[in-house]
Amino acid sequence: MSQPSSQANPTLEIISSTQLQRNIGETLRRVFKDKQHLMVERDGLPVLVMLPIADYEALRRKAESSTE
Repeated sequence: MSQPSSQANPTLEIISSTQLQRNIGETLRRVFKDKQHLMVERDGLPVLVMLPIADYEALRRKAESSTE
């Protein structure tokens, strides 16, 4: 079973959609290997969040258990 990232509360860094497009490989590495959380903005508006799959799965489990 996956565990949340080793960072207790990773800092959410904001990047632009242009940065994501230009640096997709590096961005994926930061999320996957470095366990970073990233928010992507387009025209100054938040459009998505990227986080490691283990952190996402932990959030899903927590959400599912809170609705039971």
